[in-house]
Amino acid sequence: MKPEQKNVLIVEDNDLTAEIIDRFVRDLGHDVVRARDGGRAIELLQATDFDAVFLDILMPHTDGFEVLNWLRRNEKKELPVIVFSEANLRFSIDFQQMAENLGALRAYDKPVTFDKVKAAFDEISSAQTDHPGQRDS
Repeated sequence: MKPEQKNVLIVEDNDLTAEIIDRFVRDLGHDVVRARDGGRAIELLQATDFDAVFLDILMPHTDGFEVLNWLRRNEKKELPVIVFSEANLRFSIDFQQMAENLGALRAYDKPVTFDKVKAAFDEISSAQTDHPGQRDS
């Protein structure tokens, strides 16, 4: 049985990483829209219904934490967000725990791999099965 095709927003400022995530998501049969920073992501989230978001944390201008806060404030808490970011290279914070505390479904260290993207979709599907019909419009 083929999984339901999803409309996925990828928010990543590094072009190579964005291209890698894009390819993996498309290889799994899903549609992709990309944003290079959190400000553009918020614009897209206001205008388009997405089924999932793949989000970098460390970005110029509006970072991933700001996007997660925006989602919480704007009644999109149930939108599955998967975080991919560098593993605490510049900061002494635990970005994974912080992202999950702000509502991310899961946070992964980079580098992005096909197995991590596949596992993320498995988790998204499981979360949506546990809470059907909670996708925000």
